[in-house]
Amino acid sequence: WIMRGYFVVTLHWICNDWCLRSSVLQFRYFPTPHNAVTTSELLNIILRDYNIHAQIRAITSDSGFEMPPAINRLRARLNPEFNLRLTESFHIRCVCHVMNRAAVDAERVITDEVGKVRELLKVVRGTVRIREEFATIQVRLGSRCKLDVPNLDVENRWN
Repeated sequence: WIMRGYFVVTLHWICNDWCLRSSVLQFRYFPTPHNAVTTSELLNIILRDYNIHAQIRAITSDSGFEMPPAINRLRARLNPEFNLRLTESFHIRCVCHVMNRAAVDAERVITDEVGKVRELLKVVRGTVRIREEFATIQVRLGSRCKLDVPNLDVENRWN
């Protein structure tokens, strides 16, 4: 099985009726190397293909290591060529990617604690007497609905 890299550019804009619109502008094979130079060049080519290089006001990207320097290179190229005044705020990191990175990093830090909580939940879920006590505590705390002992895993969906 061969892995291939792809580059997707999605355009977002506000139309005359003040509605947010989006469209996939380009979905393109992106051969290695994936670095600041090749990424910047590919972005520049795509913007020029659609003749929108002078209309771009911001770029949002994932948190790939090559993206900040690639977008800085693109900005440095577009500013003098089209008399633009794009600043460092031209690059906006995707909030979902930032949150995902934070969660992944935090998970590495608390792996031991998560393991201990999982073991505790296994005991609680596997013992009838403890589950009954759990229900009794809920009543004492004034819970209006019966909650079960939490599951071991909760699905996270970032996209």
